[in-house]
Amino acid sequence: MHDDFKTLKEEVRRETREIEKLSQVGRSSLLTSLRHLLGKKKELQDLEHTLEGALDKGHEVTLEALPKDVLLSKDAMDAILYFLGALTVLSEAQQKLLVKSLEKEILPLQLKLVESTLEQNFLQDKEGVFPLRPDLLSSLGEEELTLTEALVGLSGLEVQRSGPQYTWDPDTLPHLCALYAGLSLLQLLSMGS
Repeated sequence: MHDDFKTLKEEVRRETREIEKLSQVGRSSLLTSLRHLLGKKKELQDLEHTLEGALDKGHEVTLEALPKDVLLSKDAMDAILYFLGALTVLSEAQQKLLVKSLEKEILPLQLKLVESTLEQNFLQDKEGVFPLRPDLLSSLGEEELTLTEALVGLSGLEVQRSGPQYTWDPDTLPHLCALYAGLSLLQLLSMGS
């Protein structure tokens, strides 16, 4: 586990920089592939294990999802594995909600919500109800708000519109960290796609 949110944020940023180095075609192909795999936890885990096995043996790795001319550096593969690891922590229902969020183009707002929550509470070891910045929810329509509440709710973060506020439980931290990493990756891949 990370010492603080800053450490997690830097780690995620470092891994996203490796993904940014992929060509636009490579990033677009990776997004298409993930869209297909999200909600199919077993297939996502199988891909993760296949890539880990190939990397461990020092084999050259090609992703079927990527065009053959997109070569993956070891660093890019490590970054893809990092994010696959985060995505496989999420439930199938959350993965499906991520695909819907991608379609509705609300990933940046969801990322801000999760980031803000983690920033405030990363070291908080007691349950409690905390105020939520109103601007984190105000720009979402009813359907997007329901989608977002479900997405973070499945990580154990209960958002109440009245207030607005949320209930923090320290046990949700690992799930929210995984969601933060998953949202960061999908947000990056969806930019310019």
